[in-house]
Order: sequence, then C-alpha cells, then structure tokens
Amino acid sequence: MTYSESEIINLFLVLVLSPMLAVGLRELRFPGKVWSEIGFSAIALGLVVTVLEGFVFPDALNLVEHACYAAGGICGAVGAYLLAKDARRAYRGAERP
Repeated sequence: MTYSESEIINLFLVLVLSPMLAVGLRELRFPGKVWSEIGFSAIALGLVVTVLEGFVFPDALNLVEHACYAAGGICGAVGAYLLAKDARRAYRGAERP
C-alpha cells in the first residue's frame, strides 16, 4: 500500500470540486466545452486511479493512470484550440472604430 499524502489531497480536491465545476458549467455555452469537460473528467479519473493503484493492480492501474492523463491533456488542448479559434473569428468579425 504505497501512496503519498499529496495524492490523497488531490483526490479529495477533485472529489469536492468536481460537482461545483459541473454545476458552474451547466449553463455555459462555448466552443470546445465538451472537449474540456472530457479532459477534466479524464484527469479526475487519473487522480482516482492514482490512489487505487496503491492498493490493487499497481502495474495495470499505473498504465490506466497515465493513459487518463494523456487523454485529458489531448482533450483539453483540443478544447482550448476550439475556444481560441472561435475567439479569433469573433475578433476578426468585430467592428473596429
């Protein structure tokens, strides 16, 4: 059973803050929102798996953990790209004095 205190704190934070984030994002509409939500969820799952790997299946869950972080990073990057692309389009279409 090996895990560090920071992993437990990260797990606690993600479990407490995820519902708040979900409620806060419910009404917002922006390009890349779904990608951003998937990315956050993948990273949150990675944090859960990080703690679980200290108890069961350490090698398999380590692989799942890193796959979650990679997927979360890629999805977050796609969401950020789509948001920036839309902001650039809106800026170009805005009237300038």
